[in-house]
Amino acid sequence: MSEEVILHHYNASPYAQKIILALALKGIPFRSLIVPPYPPRTATIPLAGGYRRIPVMQIGADIYCDTALILEELERRFPEPSLMPKDQKGNIDGALEFAYRMWCDKNFFPNAVALLPYESLPPVFLADRAKFSNRSQISVEKAKANRPIARDQVRMSLSTINAQLSDGRSFILDTPRPTTADIHAVMCVWFLRTFPDERKRLEDGSYGDVKKVLEWYQRLYGLIGRPSSLGKPITAEEVLEVARRVRKGVDVVGKSEPDEVGRQIGGLVVVTPDDMGRIPVVGKLVKLDQAEVVVRVENQQLGFETDVHFPRLGFIVVPHSDKKAHL
Repeated sequence: MSEEVILHHYNASPYAQKIILALALKGIPFRSLIVPPYPPRTATIPLAGGYRRIPVMQIGADIYCDTALILEELERRFPEPSLMPKDQKGNIDGALEFAYRMWCDKNFFPNAVALLPYESLPPVFLADRAKFSNRSQISVEKAKANRPIARDQVRMSLSTINAQLSDGRSFILDTPRPTTADIHAVMCVWFLRTFPDERKRLEDGSYGDVKKVLEWYQRLYGLIGRPSSLGKPITAEEVLEVARRVRKGVDVVGKSEPDEVGRQIGGLVVVTPDDMGRIPVVGKLVKLDQAEVVVRVENQQLGFETDVHFPRLGFIVVPHSDKKAHL
């Protein structure tokens, strides 16, 4: 029970698709808490101390935020089969993994998002996504006008992947099994295929020669037998009970003296994404190293603590100004 993976997600979440694919490729059973595409999320947000991005992975009372960290934690807990790119000595090639993730997350995917059919989306969704992306509003007319530019950029990304696969390799890094490079890239293609117009463009040649991309897509999903996007269902009440009962806690890691930013183990800190969904999470710092920050959140609404995990990259960690603050 303590190692049971619970994924908090919604069906149309592209980033959740990364984790679903990783879980399937590793053969890890999981539970699915299906949440709305925008708040409120009655269990997920309190468990994560206010963090609102999706997906979130829960194992007991440990809450893992951001797909990069979730993939690393899955690799740590379930090392075989490995999904991480390796160098010639068999060591994880972190720089290569990082490069593919940054390209897909910061270039390919944002241009795919720009192709959303904004004119057919409900106003409440548009208002939420405007707030999420630090804008006052989303202009549907401006979004429509920008589509040709975004589509041109998507075409370049697809062409890059197609060229990479043109030598007959099965997967992006010419490995016998998929790696996270495939997972990061296929998420963008999966997302494009959820739009009828873009799916048609992929298939009718409007995006140029993407034959190798489409074959790779089918090959990758064929490996896992096209499973349902859902794990075994679990309710919001049940995930709260899991967190309440399965309380392990992270060992305190790091120096007790304040660092140059003023952070110290045991002190209150604020953790905030540096790009979108900038909802601050306040908690007691229990771990801070080169890869991860963990804060212990004492949520009065829930009546128990959770350890909320974030990657260091992409999150700002600063001391909390009010030493008496609590959630």
